[in-house]
Amino acid sequence: MVDTIPSELYQRAKDWTFQEIIARRLPGKDGIPARVSKFNRDFRLAFRLEGLDPVAITARMKSEGLLRIHPAKHRADVWLFPTQIGLDCANLEDLVGEQKQEFDGEESSEDKRKNYTHKTESRFPNYDYPAKNSWRENWIRFLGSNLSVGPNTRILTFLAPQALELPQYDSLGIRRENIVCVERDREYFATLEDKQLGVDLHNTEMSDFLQKTDCRFDAILLDYDGGISEDVIKTLELIVDRGLLRDQSVLGLNLFDRRESEERKMLYLEPFLEQGMPGYHSAGVNPARDILPPTITASQRDMNGIRDYGITAVVLKLLLGKDATRINQRMLQHLPWKERESWKAYIASEAPKRYVDFIRINDELREYLQVETGSQCVDPMLMKLAVLSSLEASRPYFVTKQFRSQYLTEAKNNGFYSDFFALDTRREDFRVLDHRLLTRFARGQEDLCNLSRKWKRTNSRTRKRISHQIRGGYDDLMLAYDGFFVGEHIPERARIL
Repeated sequence: MVDTIPSELYQRAKDWTFQEIIARRLPGKDGIPARVSKFNRDFRLAFRLEGLDPVAITARMKSEGLLRIHPAKHRADVWLFPTQIGLDCANLEDLVGEQKQEFDGEESSEDKRKNYTHKTESRFPNYDYPAKNSWRENWIRFLGSNLSVGPNTRILTFLAPQALELPQYDSLGIRRENIVCVERDREYFATLEDKQLGVDLHNTEMSDFLQKTDCRFDAILLDYDGGISEDVIKTLELIVDRGLLRDQSVLGLNLFDRRESEERKMLYLEPFLEQGMPGYHSAGVNPARDILPPTITASQRDMNGIRDYGITAVVLKLLLGKDATRINQRMLQHLPWKERESWKAYIASEAPKRYVDFIRINDELREYLQVETGSQCVDPMLMKLAVLSSLEASRPYFVTKQFRSQYLTEAKNNGFYSDFFALDTRREDFRVLDHRLLTRFARGQEDLCNLSRKWKRTNSRTRKRISHQIRGGYDDLMLAYDGFFVGEHIPERARIL
């Protein structure tokens, strides 16, 4: 397999190998032990995106006369020695000079740290290649066309040690202090800190940061170095549940295409529907009941097709807000007491645990409020008001525009699925809930029957004005809500070359 990698990538792997052998060998030694010196571990870290194997690379270099490999005594290890032919092929003057300086004189602890950071930066994965750069350009273009970007635009993102995105944010006029970067890896963080980039850096997990921050962001970009996982799901849940994106905002997600667990793959098999939310009545792909995108219906075993739409479906579910993770308590509070208790018993018997369960039950509750409440005392207009109130409590983010893409790593052996969403909370459609007549109801402090009695005592002119606002907000929101999972609105993925 190593013979099939691109020549430029192999050359970079060779250069990295020579540099690291020279940098790691002790005085008086010509080579290094591959395992004890952590060479193998750091090689896999540096080329993890490309999936290169240090054993295969060094074996090829040996066959080309660039390395000598000898077994190590008393250990399951080998020694790596560069040959003169190999050294002649590599430009190591700068590196050797730096190493010589280390042994010629004492350095301050700060100099040692900077020298170490300078040497180790070459071990980081390479994120500077054509497909990745095109992906960055797409993100900046999507950001600029869907937000009113200015100096105070606030961005939350990961930032690799090369910090390749920053010049593009600069081109949009965003001030560096408004770019919040989270990096959990201490070595990456130290490298970024030494560069004094002027951004707001945090050395922690993204999910931990989101649990503590009170900031709201105009855009969040989650460019992961892996597939979908519990941490990815938790991060998305926190963003939506805590309302950490502004009312008009942009969300980006980038994931490996083959690194999810078998359990996570099952998320993709939940229906991704053209029928709208009422189709979410059970988990599992069921083409006889739900109309699915052709990529999925052609073969339920086509994991690439299921993953393609499944990643988007996972994000869309979570954008439904609290309705995707819990039962909407405000809807229950709006029901008359007897019917409320009946629904509570039903929910307890269902024991919802998955997104699809919560969405299904909340859907049924909302449909019940829309159509009938089992009580003759409720004006149909107030049923629509109850639906508005329940949606406001869930705090969903509605998608106004999407861009989906796919690209390969530099080695062409792994791919990324990328989803960009322009979002809007549609706060203007909920303004009717601020009317003093409806305040207690909107807070879940009275049910439909109590509100109905007040409604009948209200003069007709006021009722007509409020009804007009309810009808407008309800119609707009339900159109957007039912469009969450409409397959025809989901664009196909663009292929980035």
